[in-house]
Amino acid sequence: KKYQPIFSGEKIKFLYLKLPNTIHENVFAFQTVIPDELDIRKYVDYELQFNKSFLDPLKTILDAIGWRTEKYVTLEDFF
Repeated sequence: KKYQPIFSGEKIKFLYLKLPNTIHENVFAFQTVIPDELDIRKYVDYELQFNKSFLDPLKTILDAIGWRTEKYVTLEDFF
């Protein structure tokens, strides 16, 4: 009763987790506060979280203007 259940249509926050972890899941959702009892912060996959939550939405905009998020080399760089 310490934490409210999540119902359909409510806003949530989520974390991508590294496997294996204590809850045996790859994603964890919560409403406002991460429960300290689960000790889940050490399993957060920060790289995947950054890619899925920030870079992927940004890539649609960058693709439209011809920019890239990763550096790449072409033959034109030699001239």
